[in-house]
Amino acid sequence: MARLLSIIMLIVSSMVVTVGCQMSDVIDTSSDPRPWTNGTIKYYFDSSLSVEQIHLIQKGMLEWADKTNISFIEISYDKKYAVKIFRGDKSEATIGHQSRNYLKLSSFGNRTILHELGHIIGLWHEQCRQDRDQYIIVNYENVADDAPISDFNKSYQFYDIRNYSYDYNSIMHYGSFAYSKDINYPTITKLDGSYIYPSANISQDDIKKVNEIYK
Repeated sequence: MARLLSIIMLIVSSMVVTVGCQMSDVIDTSSDPRPWTNGTIKYYFDSSLSVEQIHLIQKGMLEWADKTNISFIEISYDKKYAVKIFRGDKSEATIGHQSRNYLKLSSFGNRTILHELGHIIGLWHEQCRQDRDQYIIVNYENVADDAPISDFNKSYQFYDIRNYSYDYNSIMHYGSFAYSKDINYPTITKLDGSYIYPSANISQDDIKKVNEIYK
């Protein structure tokens, strides 16, 4: 596993490694993503968040922590490598542990929170798997001009995709009309043209992938 992660980190060294869930920009960072040491994610809340919003985020953290080997620890000091969580004009998050880590939210639905926390943990989008062409069609011509195109391109993962079937139910998978120019034209479909509906829950394979990364 360590050898696999080393190979992946070399491959992604020239890639853009920050992705979002909805209307997000792609931000280049100066370091390679990597798993969190001992599966412990340190974070702190920015003052832009309300008490209710903090509660919703903590609920999402608890769901990931209850189902995987991940733990979240809130800190009030030594914040340099901790995840800054704040409210912004879009929802996006850095992937895994980097030199700068953040989670920005513009909406606070449970799916969005679980999805963005998935990125913080170290998960890429499911539709970005290297083998995705065996399972889905990406209709680039239907993707909005201002969409983060990297969210539709292939990328590498922290886990070995050969160990997992393609997961249409992953919390990390976009729905068929994500970033569509027109609600009548899907950006992603299954090979037979049928639609993919975004899951509201962490899937069993999401859990297994995280637990493989953090054995």
